[in-house]
Amino acid sequence: MTSDELLELKTKFAMYSKGCSDAAHKNRLNYELERIRSIGSAGHLLLLADILDSIREKGGIVGPGRSSIPGCLVCYLLGITDIDPLQFGFLAERFLTGKHSKYMFLDIDVDSYGAKYVNNLMQKEFEPGLSPYYVRFFQIDFLDSLKEIIRKESINYREIPLDDKTTYALLAAGDTEGLHIFGDNAMQKVLKEVRPSGFSQLVALNAICHPGPDEMLPEYTSRLIGKAAREYPLDNLSDILGETYGLVLYQEQLMLIVQKVAGFTPEWADQLRKAAGKHRTDILNMLLPQFIEGGIERGYEAGELNAFWNEFIIGRKGWMMFCKAHSVGCAYLGYVCAYVKAHFPETYLNTSRYTIKL
Repeated sequence: MTSDELLELKTKFAMYSKGCSDAAHKNRLNYELERIRSIGSAGHLLLLADILDSIREKGGIVGPGRSSIPGCLVCYLLGITDIDPLQFGFLAERFLTGKHSKYMFLDIDVDSYGAKYVNNLMQKEFEPGLSPYYVRFFQIDFLDSLKEIIRKESINYREIPLDDKTTYALLAAGDTEGLHIFGDNAMQKVLKEVRPSGFSQLVALNAICHPGPDEMLPEYTSRLIGKAAREYPLDNLSDILGETYGLVLYQEQLMLIVQKVAGFTPEWADQLRKAAGKHRTDILNMLLPQFIEGGIERGYEAGELNAFWNEFIIGRKGWMMFCKAHSVGCAYLGYVCAYVKAHFPETYLNTSRYTIKL
């Protein structure tokens, strides 16, 4: 059996065991498998999944995934990430494009045991300092604390509900000192002002408090709490920008907009996303006529299309957008941290470690 055949077998079995065998998931899986076959990365992903399974089987903790990993359904079905990309509207092209090399870049959070396991594995199996898998493992001390809490309180951190009222009450009160992601003074102030009540708001706050997107924080806060009205840069974008109150916060939103407004293919939408972030005017100048012509064909005016292009593609906002998949992964880990503090405060305080080692 080839690695491509094994990957297809494992992911299709996992699709049923995880209860996500609907048509949308099936279509997405078939699309991703074809992409992975074309770049020859099946064996790479299978090996990484085996490594992470070994860490978990030996009592280690693996994070939910960061960077663009949560955008890949295959990674979810293999257990590389705990996040179902279709639940959050992630795009496969943000992780898998025809332009990727055989070895995709993957970022994984692990506890101290996982870090030692990986280091020992690399020393035994590969040349010193060489990893052919282009995987970066981040040791997160909170995962060690979480492991101790799991043992004392018998919880399954991978099944924690994302709508827990007690957790959101803690976050809204800004009682987050020491929490992963949401623990610094600036974030505590934002949390008390915004009083988040849903996970999508935590994802947005994590993204918007980074340099660049943080310029949108005052407007986002005003729109969220009702002081300012939602405004959309073009008509008919509420389905894409509704969760961020009309602001183009995520790179994935930009990709969806150019597909809907101008008929870009997913691949070209990703190329535009990269070019905007890197100020590649040569590529952007090539794509501008396609954007204008496609938009006019779909009922938009040339003037408003040019205004959108100038503001969100070649303007400052073109590089201010954040990767939503990464923000969800980070916010998820921060939410788990808030959940255990809210429900098991004494155990949390007895086991907490606040330093993040990269």
